[in-house]
Amino acid sequence: MSTVVRKTVNFTINDKPLTAPEGTMILDAAKRADIFISNLCSNPKLKPFAACRTCMVEINEDGKKDLVYSCTHPVSEGMKIRTDTDETSRYNGACLEMLLVEHPLDCPICDKSGVCPLQDNTDHLKLWNGRFEIKRRNEPSIKTNPIIEFYLNRCIMCGMCVRVCDEIQGVQALDYHKRGYQVGIGTANDEPLDCEFCGQCITVCPTGALMDMTSSARGLASMFKNTHSTCNFCSWGCTVKMETKKGQLVRIEGDETFDLGINEGNLCAKGRFGHGMVHNKQRIQQPMMNVGGTFQEVSWSEALETIADRLKATINRSGPASIAAIGGEKLTNEENYLFQKLFRGLVGTNQLTNLNQVRAPYVNRFTQQCFENGIVSKPITELDEADVVLLFNTDIPSEYPVAGNSIRKAAINFGTDILIANPRNVVFNHESRVEVRMTYKPGSDLAVANRISKILIDKNLVDTGKVKTVLPNYDAFVQSLSKYTADYAQNATGLDDATLTRAAERFSRNADRFILVGNDIHETGRGEAILDALLNLSILVHAGGEGSVSIYPPREHCNSQGVNDMGLTPEYLPGYRRADDPEALAHLAKTWGLNELKFVGENLVDDLWEHCTKGHVKMLYIAGEDPCHSYYKADVVKNALQTVPFLVVHDSYMTETAKMADLVLPSCTYAEKEGTFTNMTRHVQKVTPAVLPEGESRPDFDIFLDLADAFGKPFDFNSVEDVQAEIEIAAPIYKGMFPGKKSKQWAPAESSHKPGFAVTEAEAAPATNGNGYPFTLISNNHMFHIGTYTQYAKALMDIGPDCIAEINPKDAKELGVESGDRIKVESSTHTVEVPVEVNKRSVQGVVYIPKNWVDVPINKMRNGEEGLVSVKISKAG
Repeated sequence: MSTVVRKTVNFTINDKPLTAPEGTMILDAAKRADIFISNLCSNPKLKPFAACRTCMVEINEDGKKDLVYSCTHPVSEGMKIRTDTDETSRYNGACLEMLLVEHPLDCPICDKSGVCPLQDNTDHLKLWNGRFEIKRRNEPSIKTNPIIEFYLNRCIMCGMCVRVCDEIQGVQALDYHKRGYQVGIGTANDEPLDCEFCGQCITVCPTGALMDMTSSARGLASMFKNTHSTCNFCSWGCTVKMETKKGQLVRIEGDETFDLGINEGNLCAKGRFGHGMVHNKQRIQQPMMNVGGTFQEVSWSEALETIADRLKATINRSGPASIAAIGGEKLTNEENYLFQKLFRGLVGTNQLTNLNQVRAPYVNRFTQQCFENGIVSKPITELDEADVVLLFNTDIPSEYPVAGNSIRKAAINFGTDILIANPRNVVFNHESRVEVRMTYKPGSDLAVANRISKILIDKNLVDTGKVKTVLPNYDAFVQSLSKYTADYAQNATGLDDATLTRAAERFSRNADRFILVGNDIHETGRGEAILDALLNLSILVHAGGEGSVSIYPPREHCNSQGVNDMGLTPEYLPGYRRADDPEALAHLAKTWGLNELKFVGENLVDDLWEHCTKGHVKMLYIAGEDPCHSYYKADVVKNALQTVPFLVVHDSYMTETAKMADLVLPSCTYAEKEGTFTNMTRHVQKVTPAVLPEGESRPDFDIFLDLADAFGKPFDFNSVEDVQAEIEIAAPIYKGMFPGKKSKQWAPAESSHKPGFAVTEAEAAPATNGNGYPFTLISNNHMFHIGTYTQYAKALMDIGPDCIAEINPKDAKELGVESGDRIKVESSTHTVEVPVEVNKRSVQGVVYIPKNWVDVPINKMRNGEEGLVSVKISKAG
């Protein structure tokens, strides 16, 4: 938590002794003690506001009695608080009566019915028969966008939708209109709502004035079944509340219950409105076999027997090392564990990997190096109390939207310094008093990180004497930074040294620091060197500064961390025990009841696509991945998959990769399976099924169990709980991690490795454009889309139907294009045609195109080499 320590104060509520940190509002303290105080406009994420005037309580301090609003008045030492006195109940009831004058009695069709604070408060204050003449509003609902309906009749002017949009989302799409009796809430000039469509306003609205139009289901809360689970889109790991009716998933909500999950009820558009990918006519309904280029439906028994027979035949002819498997970054931990056990324990191959590992094997090594240097990183639940946050090459609203919510809350409550380093001038609005923008030349990430480290040392912003005593290779590290002078850095990055110095000064102060690293570093071709530089920066302030540092590696999908934790890599067994360690192999063999585990043969999966193309891989099994679309070299992948003699693919949809398979098995979505995901900050979080599987699809967990049976070596367990118990033995870092309602962050085992800087000689010169391709292409996940599944969610396609490029106004003027025009973007290997938006988010010489549209294959633009892609742009005819 923040280095600003708040002392604990003692007080009483209704004679009950309580404690809370200094500055805690009376209402929040009462909620945590399960003491009800009527209120309609308070939310722990928002600044105190006192709009509804229904939360008055009586306090006594130093013998002096007073009446105060509990949502704006903090507790203090020795304070005596009383709720529901005659005086407070009379006042609170009068305020509530005035709200009820206009509020309609349409509860049976209101989404909030049964979970409505207005209903609860009315019942608590016994206001069943009001004293005032009823004058209901009778205005039509506003449906000017496809997602959120505004029903003004139900609005009580609490202002929470306006405040959450401003304070937590940083968008300011809603505001107050007019004054007095005519006051209302809406958009500027009553224009259609145009925002991030996060749905935060729906979550905080206490009365159903804002409603989710993606669901046709309406009615009492008791008519819906609620299931808490974890979102399956990005790697942040938000807890979601899935609402089902008659066996159908009809709506997803955020749940603001205290201490539930890591997201405080915050959700983004994808997490809230992406449920359309669950019940969808395009889902694969049953197994399919490719017969002469045409897919034919087959039974599960035939499909599994075919796979088992092919596994046995391949082992007999070419050995187990000729069989490779790719685990899924969207499969649960338990499924990925079973997957690697199936191939390591039953098939006998160590040719296991995942797409994150194939693309960036250095991320796992980076994580281990952090632990070796004592940088374990705090739970991300403490981000909202951070003193300093460094956002390094991440577009937070698009990549980790809910992280942005926590950072804005920290800025409001703790004055968090926000340091943004990005080659694009990304939008991130907040209330921080200190923002340092480092908008650098594309490809110069390494120079930015290393120059900040050099400034820390040169200006004695850290205790270098202390660092020398702790880190033996300090001198070598200092020498490696020698070329990062002010002039060199400015030439490489385009940033003046004053900006970098200010960032270094804010980062090095006595602080709790958090570093969030974006997935875009992989596109630079220098991802490993960049992570090393950020690790060195972290080690420097960890060893020579005051406070703490937490750094989180780039992970893209909901279980990109967990798939590696479970051992879907050739380098590591479950729990990051090395696959070449005899003791670790013996431990795993004993856990599995085997005499020994021994892997022979060349490691093929480090260069998987090349080995497939050369014919070394005879059978490839892909569980829940679409590398044809998501891997950064599309043509390389397709050539490889066309060459593999036998390809098996699990998926929910017929992806580009599935179309190339010999056998396709229909797998369940996250709403139909049980287990856990591990997010990018190592929180293990529960996944719970809300609906039955579509058609004949099955959870990947069941598929692996059935395949083991067909292979003739059945596993000796059938439940997720049994597998979790075995994971705790096989991967000790997961001991006690499997959650109930509260997620837990796993911690590494004690390391015997000596700490030290990651000294590299990587070149820091930025990429250059030439040969007729003067622009640099940058791509990232879109605010409304990630991977390919979101393309099947109608609501998300309604608000984000088009892949739109962005270029700088100066470039647009030279090209003769305006917003709305179509442009052709050409690399040396491929051309895409897309509409363009002209704005200043992209700096001159850069074109940004999101990567999540199947019909705009950005991964085909790469011209073979690593690093940023050079392109040329022209106006489409």
